[in-house]
Amino acid sequence: MTAKVLIIEDDVVVVKSTTLVLDTIGCEVHAGIGGEEGLQKAKALRPDLILLDIMMPDMDGWQVLMRLKGDPDTRNIPVVIFTAYEISRGGEGVIQRGAVGLVQKPFEPEELLDIVRRNVAGAAQSSL
Repeated sequence: MTAKVLIIEDDVVVVKSTTLVLDTIGCEVHAGIGGEEGLQKAKALRPDLILLDIMMPDMDGWQVLMRLKGDPDTRNIPVVIFTAYEISRGGEGVIQRGAVGLVQKPFEPEELLDIVRRNVAGAAQSSL
C-alpha cells in the first residue's frame, strides 16, 4: 500500500518541491491550496499523513489543526506542522496542539522523509 500524503499549503512552489521529495519514496501526494480546500480534501481523501502550513491567507494552520482534530472523520490522521513560521526547534507547542511533529521550511529532504516514515500509519509504512 502506498502512503497517501496531503499537503495543506498556499504556496504552489512549496507543494511542487515537497511532492518531488515525497515521490522518491513512492508517496501518493495530494494538495489542498489553503485551509478550506485542505479541510475538504482531508475529509474526502482520508490521507495517512497531513503536512500543514501555518501561515495561509484564508485560515491559519492552527485553525485548520483544531478543525481536523475536532472532526471524527479526520481526528486520527497524523498532522505534521510544515512551516517557515518560527517555532521552537523542539516543537513542544505543536505536540500540545495535537500535531505529531514539526518540519521547518526551508526543509532538508531527509528530515522530511524521516518524519513521514515515522508517522505514516501501519500498512502504508511498509512500502516506504
